[in-house]
Amino acid sequence: KHIYDNGGDRTYFTEGITRQIKKMLYYGAGSGDTTLTPLQYTAWMKSLFTGNDGSTDRVLLAGADLIASIELLRESQKQLSGNTVQETYLGVKCTSIVSTFGVLHIVHAPLFDEQGWSARGLAFDPEHLYKEVFQPMIARDLDFRSSGEKNADAKMLQEVSCLVLRYPDCHALIMPKE
Repeated sequence: KHIYDNGGDRTYFTEGITRQIKKMLYYGAGSGDTTLTPLQYTAWMKSLFTGNDGSTDRVLLAGADLIASIELLRESQKQLSGNTVQETYLGVKCTSIVSTFGVLHIVHAPLFDEQGWSARGLAFDPEHLYKEVFQPMIARDLDFRSSGEKNADAKMLQEVSCLVLRYPDCHALIMPKE
């Protein structure tokens, strides 16, 4: 995390959680190919769930093209299709793939598509996702009556915080080979 002082105002930056992740997992054969092979999928699962003291559950936020690649693999592999369930995990509807390594909860992230990440994904261990608080939550009274805006009183809640990933090997970025 970084703190910058802009003439008395403090600005807090974490540079985003994607920059905290060093593990990269790839799929496809390069040159625009986004075909996910069973071997690549198995390597993902092994890399995500072994050698990192993480939990047995991971969440994969994925763009539409990555979701399509996973769906094509699921359709072609009857074993993988049988181990898939629709469920709500951490309050979010997802498709969960149960493997011997662990459970991968897949969620389509439309924002990834809008930002050019439709073929990418972010896999993280929710047990190692933390909230770092820069300024604790405070409540401020707002006086609309004296300003003449409204005949009402109000409170504003304010907190400055960010997400931090602990144990970097528990998380991964997924993208096609270039």
